[in-house]
Amino acid sequence: MFKAFGTCLRKYFDFSSRASRSEFWLYILFIAFLAVIIGSAEYCLYYFTTIDEYTLYMVYLIIDVVVAFALIVPTLAVKIRRLHDANKSGWNLLWSILPSIALIVSAVLYVVFALGGSIPTSLSGFLVSASIWYVLWLIVPAVGKLILFIFYCKKSYPYANKWGEPAGKVYGGSTESTTMPTVDTNSARRQPWKD
Repeated sequence: MFKAFGTCLRKYFDFSSRASRSEFWLYILFIAFLAVIIGSAEYCLYYFTTIDEYTLYMVYLIIDVVVAFALIVPTLAVKIRRLHDANKSGWNLLWSILPSIALIVSAVLYVVFALGGSIPTSLSGFLVSASIWYVLWLIVPAVGKLILFIFYCKKSYPYANKWGEPAGKVYGGSTESTTMPTVDTNSARRQPWKD
């Protein structure tokens, strides 16, 4: 787990190579472990110190923001490298935010039309439309994240692709080159109908 995190930090700005499944998931596991450690430290500060709440919340905010900004680039990089290893473009990462952007744009259009009076403003009409929006805000972004989850779980593409050779395992395993077999088009082919 620590080796995967170290690998991702060494490849801080590397958006063009490949990351194996083990490297990706061990990095995600380390980030979850780090979140638990930070949360536990914040919990201990809250319950076992006499610092006033405002100061504690400012300390929490500073710690959380510093850690988030420190890890946003390597997290994006390892996600893109994982997509490359599954023979997918890094642009597929947009699956997680495009539905949210579409919902924001449609919500703004809904408000514009509501202010223009073209949408019924009765309480029952509002409740029905609000419940539909609530369901859309929950389901549509989840679909994009599910697509990415499927891509992250795919096996590595076994051959070299435009992002490089297959990524080896983070610990153990083999990292030998596996290039796609080529067909020699100049060799004589057996043509059974000419025998």
